[in-house]
Order: sequence, then structure tokens, then C-alpha cells
Amino acid sequence: MAYFVHTPLDIRVIRKDFPDWKELFLLPLGDLHWDSRFSNHTLIERKVQEIKDNGYYTLLVGDTFDKLFFHWLLKEQQGDDLNTALSTVARLLKPIREQMLCILDGNHERGMEKKVGFNMAEALASILEVPFVRGLGVLHLRVGRFKNSKRENHLVSYVGLVTHGYGGGRTKGAKTNKAAALGDMMENCDFTIMGHVHDPNLIPTSHLCYDAHNKAVYAREIRNVVLSSFQGYGGYAQQMVMRPSPQLEYLMKFDGMYKKIEILERQM
Repeated sequence: MAYFVHTPLDIRVIRKDFPDWKELFLLPLGDLHWDSRFSNHTLIERKVQEIKDNGYYTLLVGDTFDKLFFHWLLKEQQGDDLNTALSTVARLLKPIREQMLCILDGNHERGMEKKVGFNMAEALASILEVPFVRGLGVLHLRVGRFKNSKRENHLVSYVGLVTHGYGGGRTKGAKTNKAAALGDMMENCDFTIMGHVHDPNLIPTSHLCYDAHNKAVYAREIRNVVLSSFQGYGGYAQQMVMRPSPQLEYLMKFDGMYKKIEILERQM
């Protein structure tokens, strides 16, 4: 006899309901690298103010901090030291902490954690009292109410995978494939968000789904978003002969009446 077992996994799920909203705007923030001397603090501060003023929601996708190798801890090598960076970023984000869905760690935070046992992203999340996601997380956003629905709790549901990203890859194709692969990881996924590669992109994909109730097959669309970096072009990027990161961002709108995601690509 065959048994089909569904095994629960230790993946952080963040669900937030917006029953009175007609639409929800999400402006995710990519790799800040705050304590790098190449980090664009002016642009970061402007984005935080924009999120506050417009009532957008946001999340930090990882590599909020830059320190990774031991020699980077030398003050003359980088910008802020760790204590200053943590307190400064916490103070900057405090006015929008209620609008932050989560804070993820990136390879820079995890790299330092392996060496000293301290995760800067987790510390920041604790200070701000914002959910912390390690590695991979699920966002479940429920907005408004389906048009003409008689059920008061029939909110429009959106499920997404969020992660910092992984691995190398210099070509556009390699980076695009990573985003597309993320969208294929979870069968009921509507969108994904990742950073890491410092190369913004929007990669829509779709796959077949079987509706057992209606005995029909339909195509499910997934919006895969890759975020830019707030890191200027210098240091490591130049030494490794990498391309500069396009300064583009993605404002995501989740409709509260119909199942619909609209994404606006614009200059940061």
C-alpha cells in the first residue's frame, strides 16, 4: 500500500490581512550594504521617507549590512563600524517599522555569523520588533474582498516566496534562471522576491495547475522580482570586473477586488 506523506517544513510564514484595503502597495528594498563606503545613504533615506509618506509596505531582502571578511572589520577598510551601523539603520527604519513585513538575512550577515556567532539582520529585526526570516520565507497577503462575493471574509489571497538569493553567475541568463527556478519551488506561488545579484529584473513565468474540484487544467502566472542594490560601483565590483547595477526598483500593487498583481518598474 502506498502512502503519500506531506511533511511540514521549518519555513517562516508571515501572514498579514488587509480587509479594508482596495489595494496594497509593496516596495521591497534590496541590498543596502549600509556600512560599506560605497552605500548610497542619501538614496536609502529617500526611499524610507517615500515608504512612510505613501503608506507603502516593504521588506529588507538581506545584505542590509556589508561586513563579511575579517579584514573588512578594520575601520579604514569600510564605512561605519558594526555598532554604529546597527544603531543608525535601526533609527532610520523605526518610523516605518509598522510597514515592514519582514527582514531577511543575506550571505553577508550569514558569513559574519559563521565567524563570530552574531547575525546583524536578526539583531536589527529584534530591535524593530519585525519578523525575521532566515534563508527562505513565505509571505501570505490577503487584501480587500473579492468583487461580488457574499462572504465577508473572502479576501483576495496572494502567496509569495522571499529569499536573499544564492550563488554567483555573471550573465543575465544565469541570474534570470535563478529567479525563474525560485518561482517553481512552490506550487501555489503567485510571486517571488530576491536580491543578491545586484541586477534588477522582472521575470514572469507560468506553469500548469490541475483543479481537482472542477477537473480542469489552468495556467498559473508567477511574478518573479529581482531587486537592485544600493551599493555604488566600486571596490569588489570593479576588482571582479562586474557590471554596475542598474538603478531600478519595482513597486508591486496587489488588487483587493480581483486576483491581480501589477508591477511598476521605475528609476530609484
